[in-house]
Amino acid sequence: MYTSADFKLVCGVLDFDVTVEGKIIALTDSISATNDGVYLKDPDSGVFYTMYNNKKGLTLINDEPIFIDMDNKTSSHYNSEEVVSISAGIDSSLWALQNDPDSKDYKVLKWQEDTNRWYKVEGVSGINIAAYNEISLAIVNSDGLVKLSSSKDQQDDAVYTS
Repeated sequence: MYTSADFKLVCGVLDFDVTVEGKIIALTDSISATNDGVYLKDPDSGVFYTMYNNKKGLTLINDEPIFIDMDNKTSSHYNSEEVVSISAGIDSSLWALQNDPDSKDYKVLKWQEDTNRWYKVEGVSGINIAAYNEISLAIVNSDGLVKLSSSKDQQDDAVYTS
């Protein structure tokens, strides 16, 4: 990751997200570079950034990071569900792809805040997910094809993971 003046800001970035205020939250493979939530300020660009290691993925809900740990699990708040990809929408909806070592495409999960459970979204699977909001998703499958969903009328009844 480079500053606007092309100086190296962070090396070994595996994943990142940006807060509403423009602060960068990065995942790095460098143990010595981690500062786990403490923001540093780049003197050249004025950009604030923080780095975490021992995480595989992240997304932000209200500028708070939601991580996938090295065991592919979410935090206990999200029932330690095993996932391979996670994404939050602008409306704080949370989506993920359920880890299944026997599958090349993973089932889509949606976090339901009022029941504190994940439910499976039938009929769609993939290897990476990006959410815009409660009903609009982009899912890349193992063939490299992108599927888009933006119709709430096409959703089936919830089938929960646990």
